[in-house]
Amino acid sequence: MRASWLGICVVDPWLRDYVGHDFNYVSSISRAISSQGLELKVLAARDCIPSIRQILPVEPIFRRLPMEGSTWNNRVARAFAGYASLASNYARFSSDLAAADLGGVNAHWIMFLENAHQFNLLAWGRWVRRYHPGSAPAFVVMLRYSYFDVRLQRWRKSGHLVRLALRTLEKASLVHRVRLVADSQELANQYRSLTRLPVGLLPTPLTCDLPSQDRAPRSSPDGNLNVLLPGRPSFSKGIATFATAIERLANKRELSGLTFTLQDYQTFFREPELARAIAALRQLNLPGVHIVPKPLGEEDYNRMMSDADVVVLPYFQEDYCTMVSGPFVEALALGKPVVVTEGTWMSGQLARFGAGTTVRDRDADDLARAICAVRDNYRQLAELAAARSGSWIAYHNPRNFVNELLKVAEGS
Repeated sequence: MRASWLGICVVDPWLRDYVGHDFNYVSSISRAISSQGLELKVLAARDCIPSIRQILPVEPIFRRLPMEGSTWNNRVARAFAGYASLASNYARFSSDLAAADLGGVNAHWIMFLENAHQFNLLAWGRWVRRYHPGSAPAFVVMLRYSYFDVRLQRWRKSGHLVRLALRTLEKASLVHRVRLVADSQELANQYRSLTRLPVGLLPTPLTCDLPSQDRAPRSSPDGNLNVLLPGRPSFSKGIATFATAIERLANKRELSGLTFTLQDYQTFFREPELARAIAALRQLNLPGVHIVPKPLGEEDYNRMMSDADVVVLPYFQEDYCTMVSGPFVEALALGKPVVVTEGTWMSGQLARFGAGTTVRDRDADDLARAICAVRDNYRQLAELAAARSGSWIAYHNPRNFVNELLKVAEGS
């Protein structure tokens, strides 16, 4: 049955530049799709930058949403704007999706919504019904965000909207091929409590075009270990914890053998707490701290990851209890020792597939301790990380992702 598939249309309203992992994600699977002889369409943001349009077959259709405006710089304004703009976000996404040129997309295609927020789900459920069942593609929705409050053990308010959206998809599934998937088992289990639809599991494809050199432990040219916190800067990724840990190490004169790299650049959502943490780190004026001031294209980003000796991801436990981290997937694929927050999806995967250590949530002193521990045991940890990377890549790779996506679309 697989030979009957003609193409995959990837839908990502957030794909517009190199900020975050949106481009890396779509770019990863695009090559695997093409290598299997399938056509590819990409529906992306209307202001998608020209260089991405030269790489991917992008149809730029989605308008920038109201929630991406400057009012998000204030927490109270963000909360108000988030509720007030929900209807507007829904309407814009719906109308832009309806206006897309999907000529040729038929029952032999897969429509893959790879990054669904609650208003995307609401609109998707209604949009699916515009297709005649006999000519409709298979509709696959990736659920990558958690709306469950792990501290209070209850769904957040937005969870009720997700439940409503899933009910709409359930109705659509009576006559259409509607499939739900997640990229972590824990997240899939959460959504299974909200819907009668099966929730499948897909690997994370962010391991394509990683440097192919031997994954044996490397040594920095100056003999120092390069400790990296990669990716889009946000407060929930523990940048303030990282900055404070570096300050604690400096005060204790324990920076020997260490250098630090992190990314910092302007995004549509930049928390004041994040800005203060970066400013404090800059004021230390430490020679071994390198702040990358811009988002990086795929090649430069992969080089930055390759040049790291240790990848530190002190993400907030509350936000990343069940959510997948792209940089974590890449770090294990590269055979890098990692430091991650305990009680997260990352810590569970680390115990089986990687090497490194865990730290307490938002604890700068514990992070400083962990960084020193990895430095002092680096050779042993790096050898273990390199040895385990093969089994990790065997599952988390673009080709396996596409194969599993096709199986899901087939209902197998």
